[in-house]
Amino acid sequence: ADKAIQVPFETDAVVGAVRAYSRNYISVERDDGSTETDVFVQVRKYDDGFGMVLLNTDREHGKDALTVKIACGAPMHCALWDMESGKRYNADSLVSYDGKLLSARFSLAAAGTIAFVMTAKENGYEAIPAVSEKAVTVHTVKGEFPYRLNEKNVCVLDFARWKWEGGEWSSEAEILKCDQQVRDSIGIERRGGEMLQPWYAKLHDTKNYGHLTVEYTFDIETMPTTPVFLAGERPERISYAINGVKLTSPDVHDFWIDDCFKRMPVPADTLKTGRNVITADVEFMRTTNLEALYLIGDFGVKTEGHKRALATLPAVIGCENLDRCALPFYTGELTYILTADRYADLVKGAEKVTLSPTAFTGSLVKVSWEGADEKLLCWDPYTADVTEAVKAGKDILVTVVGTRRNLFGPLHLVPAIHGAYGPGHFVTEGGSWSDDYVFIDSGLTGIDLTVTE
Repeated sequence: ADKAIQVPFETDAVVGAVRAYSRNYISVERDDGSTETDVFVQVRKYDDGFGMVLLNTDREHGKDALTVKIACGAPMHCALWDMESGKRYNADSLVSYDGKLLSARFSLAAAGTIAFVMTAKENGYEAIPAVSEKAVTVHTVKGEFPYRLNEKNVCVLDFARWKWEGGEWSSEAEILKCDQQVRDSIGIERRGGEMLQPWYAKLHDTKNYGHLTVEYTFDIETMPTTPVFLAGERPERISYAINGVKLTSPDVHDFWIDDCFKRMPVPADTLKTGRNVITADVEFMRTTNLEALYLIGDFGVKTEGHKRALATLPAVIGCENLDRCALPFYTGELTYILTADRYADLVKGAEKVTLSPTAFTGSLVKVSWEGADEKLLCWDPYTADVTEAVKAGKDILVTVVGTRRNLFGPLHLVPAIHGAYGPGHFVTEGGSWSDDYVFIDSGLTGIDLTVTE
């Protein structure tokens, strides 16, 4: 600290100088001795030792065969703390000491975390399970599966046309763009960060700008045989009708997903094969918002461009995007049923079988079977031990918990995937906009069974 050190402003030079003058040397190295820069390490000293947590900051790739080295004045015993289960293991087999540096071997899944606690005394924990060296085979099961939905299917109605009372109909447009057109036509600001905020407008601006009618359309190829509901906002202020039949929301507490969407039963004889028309009539005020509507029921949905038609639900589904399975807007839980006869020949003679989704898009995956607790696969390596189910010949349920992206949008953003999303992504223009629906991937691409013999 009593003299300045000058080195080139380069990674290796700076790191080397810091390590040379540091009392607490620590590094994470690959097998070839190079530094692994994607792994973050944090160390805490205790009276009888220290603990360290290592995090793989790479969310896409795992890191295998790494070694963490830390300056230590004596050999120490190692405990591994499992961050998922809370279990603690004796990991002395992973540690070595060369008289100066303590080294611990480890691997990390993508975005994975591992925790070591080093102590002078033996920890008395059960030894860390040994990695099996037996033959391992991975089978990918694809094709079609029986399935279950935990919610009704949905048809999004987000294109419409509008007119003022006594005026002409506009051309059809996405509903948020209709909202912009209406506001432009009466000279008030568009919805956004610079608008007069609704809480203030509700108190100070009660002007009625006129009677507005909004018209949505959809087609029916196959008539639903069970009840259908329409979900929409503010039925106490907006008058909704299907094919001229007025809809009501009998119970203000009967909402769908969010309490702003009220459910309105559709009378059984209201719908018809072919074109159907929904109208929404409202006395337009500054606080009025034009929004998408949602049909809910036991039906399939076919899309072409931004046109939608109600159809039948498929009997089985494949490992493909849900827009090809008549479920383009479905975002609830979707369960693929892996029947025992489907996997029986793949697991003959297996000592252990684990299951992983080949790939999926959603929040997480749940794995279960009759008589067993549900296993949550929330992070890499997304693996569940299903040996018990296999030996009992049980059907295995693999459930993808979806996100609401393909329902609430943005549904017309090009490209579909951005680093972040805000209100502007719902009303883009030019090459960043498509009238056709732009869905993100959904569902499973396959189910992997890893068999240890």
